[in-house]
Amino acid sequence: MIVQSRVALGLAALALIGGLAAIYVPTVQLTRDIDHALNQEDDALADALKERLLVDAEEDVEALEILVEAEGLEGLKKHGEPMRAALRASAIVLTDSSGAPLESYATIDTPNGIARTPSVRAMAKKAATSKLHTVSRGFLLIYGLTYVAAAMPLHEEDASHGDRAVAIVFTRIETSVMTRLSEDYGLAELDLTQHAPADGDPAVPLRDANGRVTGYLTWQVSHPAQKMLEDLGPWVGGVVLAVAVILTLLAAMTFRAHRRAAAAALANQVLEKADRAKSLLFANLSHEFRTPLNAVIGFSDVMQRETFGPLGNPKYAEYIGDIHSSASHLLGLIEDVLILSRYEASEGVTLNDSVALPEVIEDVGRMLAQQAAKKGVALSIERMPPLDVMCTAKALRQIATNLIGNAIKYTERGQVRVSAGATADGMGVELIVTDTGIGIPEEHIERIMRPFEQVDDVYARRQGGTGLGLSIVTSILAHAGGRMRIESRPGKGTRVTVTLRRAAVAQSEDRPPQQKAA
Repeated sequence: MIVQSRVALGLAALALIGGLAAIYVPTVQLTRDIDHALNQEDDALADALKERLLVDAEEDVEALEILVEAEGLEGLKKHGEPMRAALRASAIVLTDSSGAPLESYATIDTPNGIARTPSVRAMAKKAATSKLHTVSRGFLLIYGLTYVAAAMPLHEEDASHGDRAVAIVFTRIETSVMTRLSEDYGLAELDLTQHAPADGDPAVPLRDANGRVTGYLTWQVSHPAQKMLEDLGPWVGGVVLAVAVILTLLAAMTFRAHRRAAAAALANQVLEKADRAKSLLFANLSHEFRTPLNAVIGFSDVMQRETFGPLGNPKYAEYIGDIHSSASHLLGLIEDVLILSRYEASEGVTLNDSVALPEVIEDVGRMLAQQAAKKGVALSIERMPPLDVMCTAKALRQIATNLIGNAIKYTERGQVRVSAGATADGMGVELIVTDTGIGIPEEHIERIMRPFEQVDDVYARRQGGTGLGLSIVTSILAHAGGRMRIESRPGKGTRVTVTLRRAAVAQSEDRPPQQKAA
């Protein structure tokens, strides 16, 4: 019996040690993967930091161009030193097209000497031969110091030389600047060096206007996950040794459950990191998406109107119409996705502004009146008491636009009615949108509040849309402390009730009531 107990205990210890090994090996690999992902994020942050330095220099030289446009070169020569102090630049140098210095304003002792260095002269020549409003920018190593510089040709010639003048702004990258940027971007021991780092060490090369490397941004690589594993190693080993002596096979099962919980926690961290990356991606790409789409929509609209003459073949008009409608649909989809992403990314943020509900609803009603008229829908905004809700004006307008717009979209020659009032306990405000449209089957009501979901109906598919309207409303209400209730019958219509917190401030007794709008 004792032998059997010892064997069972030995097997339990072996099972625990084996379980530890089974956990330790994949955990080590997972910590390496996490550290690698964090270091990749550091690389992206360092590139963003470099771009920030270049953009700051570009904005400084563009500010000089505005001064020249306003007061000419003589005005710049007169106000150059105050302008340099306002920009907090190390030096402002005016050169001719060959790079020879004309005027200098600087806190450094040898601004003309700096201007005559080959790299600066090359930047001045390159800028002089470029188009107006074109900025040449880069990093310069001069007398052992690193500067970020930007050069731009000015639209006015220098009267004394009869040549196009070039403005160059220099800003020295000092230790205090690197310390502040290191804190802003979360990079440990961010530094500048003129020597190439060893293989494998993180570094971002700094290049001048001609593409030559003048130095490197370096920082310390951190391995928080591996350090955590190393710190926990002795403690885990001691616990496992004690458990191997006193526990049975049941301990092995418990340890295996702990392993699963740890793996789940690590997986959640990875998912949270991916979610943050998604929000950052949408925020950064919003301008890149909108700009070309607005161009496509604008140019196709001009072609539809035949502003510059007829298109010729009628098929061209048909294709232009398809391009215009498709681009408009895609822009609407991108806008909805960005709005939804913005509210999803604002975790823990509460919308707490006091907003007058009747004014916002009346404004949205006026905005959507033409859309309703085109569909033959009677839109009525009932008279509302002077109620204030806790939200923000922008978010409340988004809620009203999505709900009223949906009601109009899914109603053909019917009626959409909007009303509001205080809840029975007086603590909340109800906004009610009722339509006589196609309605929604009860089993589909929960599904349509999820992103990109629509009722699988021929009419609904014909109306198009992104399926994000109610999802955006749901996300906003989560931040505003509100809720939404949908009641609907197919073929009869839909009633949507949104309940928001009532503002705590006393309501004005003499606020004029809202007028009925159709």
